[in-house]
Amino acid sequence: NDTTSLVDSKNHIDLLDAFAGCTELRMSYYGAYHRLEQIRQKIKDIKAKATESERLREILEYQIKDIDSVSPYDGEEEELIDKKLKIKNSEKINKNASFAFKALKGSEKGSVSFLVDRSISALEQISDVVPEFAEYSEKLRDILYQINDISEEVYAVVADMEEDPGKALNQIESRLDKISKLKRKYGLTVKDILEFRDRSEKELDGLRNSDSVMKKLESHERELYKEALELAEKLHERRASAAKTIEEKVKATLEFLDMPKVVFFASIKEEFKNAEKILWRTGSDEVEFFISPNRGADAKPLAKIASGGELARVMLALKSVIADKDNVSTLIFDEIDAGVSGKTARKIGIKMLELSKSSQIFSVTHSAQIASLADGHYLISKSDSDGATATSVSLLDYEGRVSELSRILGGIDVTESQRMAAIDMLEERENY
Repeated sequence: NDTTSLVDSKNHIDLLDAFAGCTELRMSYYGAYHRLEQIRQKIKDIKAKATESERLREILEYQIKDIDSVSPYDGEEEELIDKKLKIKNSEKINKNASFAFKALKGSEKGSVSFLVDRSISALEQISDVVPEFAEYSEKLRDILYQINDISEEVYAVVADMEEDPGKALNQIESRLDKISKLKRKYGLTVKDILEFRDRSEKELDGLRNSDSVMKKLESHERELYKEALELAEKLHERRASAAKTIEEKVKATLEFLDMPKVVFFASIKEEFKNAEKILWRTGSDEVEFFISPNRGADAKPLAKIASGGELARVMLALKSVIADKDNVSTLIFDEIDAGVSGKTARKIGIKMLELSKSSQIFSVTHSAQIASLADGHYLISKSDSDGATATSVSLLDYEGRVSELSRILGGIDVTESQRMAAIDMLEERENY
């Protein structure tokens, strides 16, 4: 019996809410409570990561500072390698580039540029006599432009040569070494290093803003708590009102079932932490039904009733009061007639008959007063066969019911008066 929903204290709040008609209010409250729990979880996660976040912040700050101390730019490494190659070949470059410049333009009268220019002038002097020379002079002029462009580029290379190649080479090697160290730590290329820095900066900004985020979350948490608390207090008021009605009705039913000194009540408790009500998924209340079968005895939780008969009657009373609101479609009562008189047993049977209109009722009983009120009467019997015990269950017809009820009322020998009493009980059922 401790597995039934009526006895399990975890379900008492649901039974009380069903009786009080709190379904929609409960749903509204749970929505607010769920949002509150989500915010609280976020706050909890941030606090749990506080120490880790501080360590991570220090790491990110170091990494950004490490990269910024070198401040590489995309393509720099390739430029340095190219420049390094030129410096290593500076003597050869200088010698040959200088010769090429002098040959192209550097010499006053012997350069290619001078000679081509003179050739253009010579051809132009006779182009009126030999017309095709005009075309040649134009072609030579294009060549002259190209020679001048090339000579300027060559001169730029000569002019750009380092005065101290050894010093310049050391500076390049130092720079390449710093970039190489960054690549070992943060990426395969300078582009990877810069992308790593950008990600670190964004993550660091997020950590720096965590205090602001925490304040916003805590402010939102207070708002959601207030919203959920208002709904929880409405639930509490409804429960307190409904509890009084349930208490009165259950006590009245139990008195009808010959438990005149019974004490029954619904305990509704609220807990506080730091002067604030603690909220649960069902509200701020903890609900449990208590009972004392005998006046003067301490009330105990419903689940701790020792007597099977008393527990069965309490369950019957509760079920009668909450009717079909608890979604229990089948109830099984065992020993509900234990220790009760014929009159009380009849009252129990009447209550079960009323209850059977909304739920399926099974009752294992030795009381004719109860069995005669049932819609169907099954006989359970045992027999021994070949050293084994077999149990059989059979549905009784009208004559079978009369016979079995007579046997329960009588003893070994069934009298006619007992048989008539059984018939009277069955006929009386039609009045209920």
